[in-house]
Amino acid sequence: MCSEICQNSPSHLPECSYTINRGDKVSIKNFNIPHPSYQCISVLRCLYQKQFLPDVWNRIRLLESHCKERKMTPAYQQEKRQVVEFIRRFFKIDTFSEEEILKVCGIIMVNGHEVPLTEPAHVAIYEMTSMLEHSCRANCSKSFTSKGGVVISAGIPIEKGEHLSICYTDPLWGTPNRRHHLWETKFFWCSCPRCADPTELGTYFSAIRCQEKDCKGYLLPKSFQEESELNGRWYCDVCSSNTSSVIVHETLETIGRQLNSMPKGILNICKAFLRENEKYLSPNHYYLTDVKFALSQLIGQDAGLQAVGDDEVEFKAKLCNQLINMMKILIPAEKRVLGILLFELHAAISEIGRRKVSSGLGGPDDLQEALLESKKILKQVVELLKHEPQELPEG
Repeated sequence: MCSEICQNSPSHLPECSYTINRGDKVSIKNFNIPHPSYQCISVLRCLYQKQFLPDVWNRIRLLESHCKERKMTPAYQQEKRQVVEFIRRFFKIDTFSEEEILKVCGIIMVNGHEVPLTEPAHVAIYEMTSMLEHSCRANCSKSFTSKGGVVISAGIPIEKGEHLSICYTDPLWGTPNRRHHLWETKFFWCSCPRCADPTELGTYFSAIRCQEKDCKGYLLPKSFQEESELNGRWYCDVCSSNTSSVIVHETLETIGRQLNSMPKGILNICKAFLRENEKYLSPNHYYLTDVKFALSQLIGQDAGLQAVGDDEVEFKAKLCNQLINMMKILIPAEKRVLGILLFELHAAISEIGRRKVSSGLGGPDDLQEALLESKKILKQVVELLKHEPQELPEG
């Protein structure tokens, strides 16, 4: 074990118990890659409950596994080899049937939540959280406690009798990516109000620019509800010109590869990406939003905002305001995202006020106004991030 804390942790009891009972010492020769047993740990922890904590097991086994749908997927066949066979061969366990082990794999896939308290993040199952329905514009916010518990809080006002929802996928992905991810991991095609509206509530989050001369319109398909969007066409909302979904897909793939290969955390490279791709994508497009969100935090990160030029501070404030306005429409319950943006905005506003006075363009009243506005925003940040654990930067 890496330490006595790890060795004596109750959470490690299942895998430690099964490893001891196998009778042979575990031999690890390659320390550069995870040992194959690691991909079985979560499954073993669930199966352990059946043997020693039947009340917990009864709650786990009632969760959705989608085994019927999963049988047709490559992941299901892979789990047969890498999980079922490994558990039986390596741990010498024949207590559980193949069906039981694969059902647990499905339960973890469908109900697991990524917990960002460790590096890398780990997956946990929360029984009551599994009862919440999905929406790409959820009304509930999810955060975690330092001890690994989950906190679900209202992200927006919720009327009596209204369904409670969280987002099962990344809400900052475009509609096609979100829907395909949900189909591949949760086995349903999303038809929430956001997915049903190609404009994504008027944000044009997945839209591209029309390339017809002098046209200022955006291209989108008539609907993202088709299971295969590559068969359709995208239409301009101004001039009605249209193009093949295949061409759009190729364009987005090219820009996506460029984004994925970009060095992270370099201001000028982020700005160059925006300049190059703003002519192809809508201002709120998810690729541009990704980079703008990073930029809003990068400006002033190294030497502090006081070392940054006036234009950069103004640009930071503009970015934050732009992103906040869009996020409030698109993902109003994502408190962590809004909290980060508002924190960066408060810093920019107070710095702009300070510079106004020091340059002689404003007086004490201007500074006071800026500081009061900054303080007001900071109070919102505290409220939004109050459930974040200290292990995270937002805590």
